[in-house]
Amino acid sequence: MTQNKRSLVAGILYLSLIIPGPFAFLLIPDMIYSAANPNAYITNNMYLIYVWLFLDILIIGIEIVLAYLLLKLFNPVNKTLSQVAYVLRMLVVGVMMINVGFLLMILFNSNQNPLVYVDLHLDFTYVWQFIFSFHVLVLGIFMIKYIKTLWKYLGYVLILGSIGYFIDVFNYFLIDSAFFTSVGNILLIFVTLAEIGMGIALLLRKATPKSLVS
Repeated sequence: MTQNKRSLVAGILYLSLIIPGPFAFLLIPDMIYSAANPNAYITNNMYLIYVWLFLDILIIGIEIVLAYLLLKLFNPVNKTLSQVAYVLRMLVVGVMMINVGFLLMILFNSNQNPLVYVDLHLDFTYVWQFIFSFHVLVLGIFMIKYIKTLWKYLGYVLILGSIGYFIDVFNYFLIDSAFFTSVGNILLIFVTLAEIGMGIALLLRKATPKSLVS
C-alpha cells in the first residue's frame, strides 16, 4: 500500500470514529445514569448493553488498524515520535478491551447490581482518555514540527485538545470542580475540532511524509 493510500484509509477511519464514539462514550452511559433506577433500567434494556458491546468492539477494531496506519505513515519522518504515538494508541486499545470485559460481565453475570460494571467502564474510559491525551499531544508536536503549510496549525488545536482530555480526567478522579468542568468542556471542543481536522488532513493527504520535511 502506498503512503497516499494509507493516508486516505487512515482519514476515512479517523472520521468514521465520529459515528460510534458519541453513542458508546456519551449517549448510552447518559441514558443509564439518567434513569430513576439505573440497575432496573439496565436489566430491562439489555439490548443497550449488546449495542454498547458492539460499538466498543467496532471502535477497538478501527483503533488497531488506525494505529498501524499512522505508524507506517509517520515512521519515515520521525521514527521515535511515530513509535511513541503507536504504543500510546495501543495502550488505549488495551484499556478499551478491559471495558469490553466489564460489558460481558453485565451480560453473563447474574449480579443484581450491574451498575457496578457500568461505573467501572466509566472509570476505565477516563483511564484510556488519560493515555490518549499524550497520544494527541505527540500528534500535535509532530504536526507543528514537520508540516510546512497552514495545516501545521492543526497541531496547536491537537495540543489544546490533549490538555482538554487531561483536565477532564484530572477533574473526574481528583477534583470534581465546577470550574475545571467548565474549562475542560471548553477545551474538549478543541478535541472534536482536532479529531475532525486530523481526519480531514489525512483524507486530503496533507499529513503524509510527502508533505513533511524530514
